[in-house]
Formats: sequence, C-alpha cells, structure tokens
Amino acid sequence: MKEICVSDGWSERYDSDEAREVARDVASVSFWTNLKKLRLHLKPLKCFIRLVDSDAHTAEHVYPGMVRVEEVWKENTPGVSSAYKTFTLRVCSLLFVYITRPNFVFCSQEHKERFDWMLFPVHYAAYACSPRYHEDNVFGLPKLMTGLRQILRHYCSSRSLNFTAVMQQWTDFKNATLPADSLDPTYLGNVTAKDWWQTWGSTWPQLQVIMIVLFSVGTASSASERNFSAWQLIWSGRRNNLTFERAHKLVYCHFNLRALQSLRNPDLHRTGIPAGWLEERIEEEEE
Repeated sequence: MKEICVSDGWSERYDSDEAREVARDVASVSFWTNLKKLRLHLKPLKCFIRLVDSDAHTAEHVYPGMVRVEEVWKENTPGVSSAYKTFTLRVCSLLFVYITRPNFVFCSQEHKERFDWMLFPVHYAAYACSPRYHEDNVFGLPKLMTGLRQILRHYCSSRSLNFTAVMQQWTDFKNATLPADSLDPTYLGNVTAKDWWQTWGSTWPQLQVIMIVLFSVGTASSASERNFSAWQLIWSGRRNNLTFERAHKLVYCHFNLRALQSLRNPDLHRTGIPAGWLEERIEEEEE
C-alpha cells in the first residue's frame, strides 16, 4: 500500500489523515465488494450508451432501452450502498434519460426532472412506429401517445397531410398482422426502420411519408464525431500546409473507401439493430 501511495504522488503526505483514509479504504474488503455491486448497477447504463452511440438509427430503441435499464436497476438496487447510489445518480443525471413509471422511487425529484427534460417526443414516436416493436401494446401509455401525436401533427402540418387520416393509419398499422417475412429477425438485423417502411409501408401511404422522414433523422453524435476524427487524421499538425479543398477531397475519399468496404463485406457493418440487442449485451456483460 505504501508503494501505491508513493507512486500516485502521496509520498510527502503518506502520514496525513487523507492518505491513511485512502489506504484504509483500498485495503477494505467491503470497499471492493461495493465497487463490484456498483459495476453491476452501472452495467446496463454502459450497454445502453453503446447502443445509442451507433451509426445506425437508434431512436426507436431509446424508450424500451431505458425501461429495460430501469428494470435492471430495480433488480440490483438492494445490493448497492447509499453512498454508491448517490454516485450513480450523479453519473446518470449527465448521461441518461429517465422514464416515469409507477412505483419507482429510486431517483430524486431533481434527477427525474432532468431526465424528463432529456426525453423527446421523437423517441416515443420512433418506438411506437418501429416494426421491431410492432407487437408491443402502446395504446395505454399516455406520455408515449402524447409524444406520438405531437410528432405526427408536426409532420402533417408541414406536408399538408390529414392528421386524422394519419392517426387512423397508424392505428391500422399497430393492429395489423404484418407479413412474417417483414418481421424476420435476420431481415430486421440488416435493414433500417426507414428501409422497412420504404419496402412494406405502402399499405399506409400517408403514414409512410412521415415515417421515411422520421427514421432519416440522425439520433446520435457519433457520425459527426467520426467526421472530426477523420479531419484530424488527415489535416494533422504535420500536414497543416494542406489547402482546405485538398483536405476536403481526402476526407471524401476516406469515407467513400470505407463505404465501399462495407458494401463488399456486409458482415462488417450492420445497418439495423435487433430489438433484443440491449438485453443480449447485458447478459454478455454478466458472463
């Protein structure tokens, strides 16, 4: 323990109360036990962040993903000490979204309000209209239905569509028995929701117009971050004499070469994300 403290810059303060407290905590079995429980508690959050930080359209997975994370939290909450719960809340208030559900009192009011603010109607609408969650009954979820109506009304007004007709088509879509081929897990794992609506949505023509637009909206900052990384790679400090036009062409070639590689090797990049991806990821982490 003395070597650890010295290596971390504690040499001149090794005899202080703060250093002794650190040494005592690190040497404690309960400290590592609580850390293990905290890891178990935060694990679904990490998996959820990995889910939404994807090139694929992930808005449809936000609502059900958060519900699943909340369920895992409720299962693991009894084993986490109060101090670690407080730390978890502070972390999640910056990274996560809160879904209001009955009989759930884990989060503080401030935490709840922040998460409510971070959840947008587009997440509700994307979930309600996703073919991957077609079997889920959403009619009894007031907040979700309100968000869906807001999105559909917005697109109806901007495209001169009849809101009543669109809502009726959405109801018909939810009540319809979709073709088995359109819900095949392998098929859904290789197409986006936008592709699905372009292929199978002609039965609900006005709703199809809105869905193609809705599922074209970017839902994560990962694409822009990769763009910044590509520019940093090409227009680096050692190549700072490149003109903007030349750098732009190199970035264009960089991304198009990657796109060609994905087309030639479809297994390297999946355009769709299965509905059960998050649960599978959590189970893998447990193993």
